Amino acid sequence: MSGKFNLGEKLTEELGIPKTIVNGYNHIELFGNREAIVNQCEGILEYSEERIKLNLGKNTILFCGSDLCMKEYGTSQAVLSGNILTIEFG
Repeated sequence: MSGKFNLGEKLTEELGIPKTIVNGYNHIELFGNREAIVNQCEGILEYSEERIKLNLGKNTILFCGSDLCMKEYGTSQAVLSGNILTIEFG
C-alpha cells in the first residue's frame, strides 16, 4: 500500500458514510420499473411523458418510457415515476 492518505476513504471506513456521498458519486435508487430516486441532481434538461433527462454535473441520465412524471424535485433529489423502459447514462 502506498503512503498516500485518502480522506474520503478514511471517512467511509471509520464513520460508515456511503462512498457515494463522500466521493461525489450520484446515488440512484430504482423501485422496479415504476419509480426512480436520483440524488445530487443539478437540473432537468428534458421533460416529457416519454423522456426525462437530468443533469448530474459531470454526467447525465435519461429515463425513457411512458407516463413519466416528476413526483418531487429539489436540490438534494429528484423522484420520478411512470413506466420506465430504459435508462441511459451520458
